[in-house]
Amino acid sequence: MELTQEQRRALLALCCLVARADGQVSTPEYEQLLDLLSRLAHGAVGFSELEGWMHKGPPELSVRLPEECIRLFLREAIALSRVDGKLEPLKMPPLAPAD
Repeated sequence: MELTQEQRRALLALCCLVARADGQVSTPEYEQLLDLLSRLAHGAVGFSELEGWMHKGPPELSVRLPEECIRLFLREAIALSRVDGKLEPLKMPPLAPAD
């Protein structure tokens, strides 16, 4: 999936919002965000910038994300929500491509 720098920033920002949803970023969430940074950022977001987002929240988003990116976000958001152990496992159908 080819994403622009702005789309990559938005994807990481949204994942950061999920990690911060309970008011703090746990160690497992932090480690998962760092993994996302290494896999997805491609220079769009730096380590110190992501650190700032984890503490203060990411900037406002104003970018349109393609459907593939939204699916990726949903998978990563579910993984982030589960990683700190505060979310009961959910049975969810797999995200299928649109016809």
